Amino acid sequence: MLIKFRGKQKTVAKWWKMPEYRGKDAIIADGAVRSGKTLSMSLGFVIWACSSFRSGTFAMCGKTVTSLRRNVTVPLMRLLRGMGFVCEERISHSFIDITFLGMTNRFYLFGGRLMIHESCTDIIREFGLYRWKDGAGTDIPVKENDHAMDDMRYFVAYVTKEAADEDFFFAMSVERG
Repeated sequence: MLIKFRGKQKTVAKWWKMPEYRGKDAIIADGAVRSGKTLSMSLGFVIWACSSFRSGTFAMCGKTVTSLRRNVTVPLMRLLRGMGFVCEERISHSFIDITFLGMTNRFYLFGGRLMIHESCTDIIREFGLYRWKDGAGTDIPVKENDHAMDDMRYFVAYVTKEAADEDFFFAMSVERG
């Protein structure tokens, strides 16, 4: 897949490397529908992650995981593979491992229905620490640094069972001592 980016698309894909944006933390791409914002921005995000981090954990979020895959990750992985990246998607676990020049990073895919408040520091910290056993032949989590992740798994299992076919909202807090 060969794509020729133009002016603003090039800026969006590599703004983090450009001297005039040094010291900036984010970029907002505003423009017409189907103008290439999503692909150039997601490509820039992955290139930044893979050139800056090894074994990092990142998130890609969309309205739903299905729409995120359809509109972002499937076309992005085609482009990345054409550029020499290795992309391994684990659909059942909603993540993609992307490797370039020997540096592998994990990108979790999230739909917009689960919101985690910034005060939930344990779960946010554990998203970055959660690991899978190497060489297990299947996805088996390493049982360490996972108490909040276990809480989240039980919570999601309960809420999805209780909220099936309903418009449902649930808030929860756990204090750790």
